[in-house]
Amino acid sequence: MSSQIAVIKNKINNLLKEKGVVKTIPTPTTPETPEPAFTTLVEIYKKDEDAKAAVDFYAQAIVGQGFHTTCAEGYEEAKRAVDQFAESVGLDIYLLEVAKEIVAYGNSFTELISPSNLKDLKILPIGCTWQIYRSLDGNVLKIEQHKPPNKVEFRPEEIIHWRWSPVNGEAFGRGLLHSLSETLTYTLKFSDGSSTTRVVPSLYKIKAMLRDDLRKLLHHYIPKSAWVFIDASDSWIQTQANLIGKLDAGERIAVNKDVKIVEETLDLRGKLDFILQYFENAYIKALQTPIIKLFTTPGYTEASARVVQEQFERLIRSLQRYIKRVVERKIFSLIVMQEGYDPVAASVRLNWGQVEPPKVEFEHLLRAGELGFIRVDEVRRILAKIGFQLTEEAQSK
Repeated sequence: MSSQIAVIKNKINNLLKEKGVVKTIPTPTTPETPEPAFTTLVEIYKKDEDAKAAVDFYAQAIVGQGFHTTCAEGYEEAKRAVDQFAESVGLDIYLLEVAKEIVAYGNSFTELISPSNLKDLKILPIGCTWQIYRSLDGNVLKIEQHKPPNKVEFRPEEIIHWRWSPVNGEAFGRGLLHSLSETLTYTLKFSDGSSTTRVVPSLYKIKAMLRDDLRKLLHHYIPKSAWVFIDASDSWIQTQANLIGKLDAGERIAVNKDVKIVEETLDLRGKLDFILQYFENAYIKALQTPIIKLFTTPGYTEASARVVQEQFERLIRSLQRYIKRVVERKIFSLIVMQEGYDPVAASVRLNWGQVEPPKVEFEHLLRAGELGFIRVDEVRRILAKIGFQLTEEAQSK
């Protein structure tokens, strides 16, 4: 009888098993790797001032206001254990670093040192080779970190893989810097039936080339001048050339020959502005940080600024919700279980922002004193704190 029940259970489990294919690589033994490589994205963050400013701005907006925790009634000890853990590992600083990596690279990897008795968190370097092995239904089997000459394998429960905004079921997420690093291809077809495929460089490389081209233009067209001395001998001209070459800005020389100064200049006004503006706007759109325009573009109205601010805040709130859920599920739940409590019942939550102290109303304070909830000297201390100037000491009741 028991064997028949087991067979029935297996049939039911097979029927309920997921059938949809998530993984794009056909075999679980083939690892998935991020594209582009994280090393490319790290280079962009380190070398491009606009990219770094956008990422840092986002991260500070997400976690810079701090956080506090709450719990269900009767589970204050579970909350206290979480607060002590947060203090010991510097959870606020940890979340700032995680937020930077999520925003920039769409991924971050945290090692849970001793997950069965969690005492520490370690952010692992993103700028190395990461590989993820998944089953066809998308479940992670193992994660590998390659940092030559070392290779480390992690079980899924040993790693918090922060994975933001994945596309098409990919094992890795995508951050702001992906849009700066991707190349584009297009195909041209000719009337004779032939075709050619061309590759458009990434925005990051186009910006680097533009910057270098501008540097060359400015350097080449630094004002130059030729001094033409009429009816002067070669030896006399050579003497004057040696003297002129040593002049500082603003210095003059006196000569007794007719002289004509010929200058080479270039007026670039209006010739490059629209090109530079196009790529600047493309960069800002890729970084999804339009608030930067408020500091660089004149003519923004208050209404336009408000729309930009609201759009930015929506993006911030979505990232805050993601980080909050992962922290509660992957970190707080472990700490609560270690203390012997049920994580669902304890409901220890991360809340963004600091706890605001209650606002003391003058009438409420006086009423509390009249009812005897607080002593007269306590009332006076509170009144002094909120700005009342008290001169005489009062006796406590």
